[in-house]
Amino acid sequence: MTNKLNNGNLLEDSLKNIPSAIVSWIAPLAFAYALIIAPLLMFSATAETEFGSGINQTVSEGTASNKIVWLVLTGMVGYFWANTGNKELRRARLHIFLLFAYLLLEIVSAFWSDVPAISLRRSMQQALLLFCVVAPFIMVVDRQQILDKVCWIFAAVIIINVLILPLLGVPDFGYRGIYSQKNGLGQIVTTGFFFIVYASARHQGRLRWIFAALALLAVGLCVVSHSKTSIGLMIVTPLLAGLIVSLSRIQDSLARTIAVVMCLTFAVAVVAASLLIPFGISDISELIFHDTTFTGRTKIWAFAGYYINQAPFVGYGFGSFWGVGDAARALGQGFIAGLLQAHNGYVDVVLEMGYVGLLLVAVLTIGLFLSILRLARHDGLTGLLLLTCLLFVLLNNTMESSLFRSYVPLWMVFLLCCGITWREPAVEQAKS
Repeated sequence: MTNKLNNGNLLEDSLKNIPSAIVSWIAPLAFAYALIIAPLLMFSATAETEFGSGINQTVSEGTASNKIVWLVLTGMVGYFWANTGNKELRRARLHIFLLFAYLLLEIVSAFWSDVPAISLRRSMQQALLLFCVVAPFIMVVDRQQILDKVCWIFAAVIIINVLILPLLGVPDFGYRGIYSQKNGLGQIVTTGFFFIVYASARHQGRLRWIFAALALLAVGLCVVSHSKTSIGLMIVTPLLAGLIVSLSRIQDSLARTIAVVMCLTFAVAVVAASLLIPFGISDISELIFHDTTFTGRTKIWAFAGYYINQAPFVGYGFGSFWGVGDAARALGQGFIAGLLQAHNGYVDVVLEMGYVGLLLVAVLTIGLFLSILRLARHDGLTGLLLLTCLLFVLLNNTMESSLFRSYVPLWMVFLLCCGITWREPAVEQAKS
């Protein structure tokens, strides 16, 4: 099999004296902690603390386990990085530099935050997470090693949530598994479905069928979670990603142009139909959620919009709006006081970092999108996985918040996409 995610031989000499296999486990261990260990540690207390005004104080204080685990993992990254003598970061693609630029903006935002200590601490958490997920891809020659291990972590997630289903049952509002909310389970098992299907396609023999069975279980978990957004995106995003990857792999420029024009024509027809047919946003909400407010989201967005207008350019500082104890602006605002997000990732970016931050996120996303398409030209399967994950994260953030939110699984998946595409992989000619 041709290894299409090899960094090439640029680091071969510097990696001879370090245990590269250990480095390849750092990012998967970060996923294991965020997806399995931390949820299990909080499993018994989640029901009491997830909602209510008291959550602002609880979240603002952080947890000891998070600090210990991420400091240890970051220490491992720092140790191995120092021993590799790696100087290849200058060859990284634009989106990697933009990630660090946004991180720098997060740190600087503590100067105009009302809660600078909390803002700075959360910025440092973001830095730790970024190094734990992205840096191992730069240090390890074979990036496929890391990706395969992450697939096994998601397989474990599916198995654990299936095993405890008989113990918890399926409430009317939906099954949440080991997580705090049903939507959390829906997001994670949908992402897991993408990785497990990828693993099934890569492997042969018995492993292929094992992963295929796990993919079916992931679909079942998503259904019983009653997470309508995740169920819909589980179908839509692979189809959309497949279409985009197929177009990018067309070699003939005329054929590619014709295909793009056909897709644009279809899109224009859909927009025209939406203008002619009296079917608005409230009707979509009524169809999907059986109410016209997207289950209260429009009220949250109106509340957030008021504060965005007060600080539109640079926001209130990273991590300085939700979950900041007595300084939370949502206190006394009914059910909004018990929230930790605006249920829209882009609204939260503007709240925290203003339109400057949103512009940076847009350019970063475009850079990552283009890097994934470059990868897809010689590794269609991995490109399809990454683009599916990217589209899922971006579309899911219209209803939930995960962008630049420390330890949130979908944000970690976004960082994983950044890490895999940090630079153009060398395509080996020899087949093993």
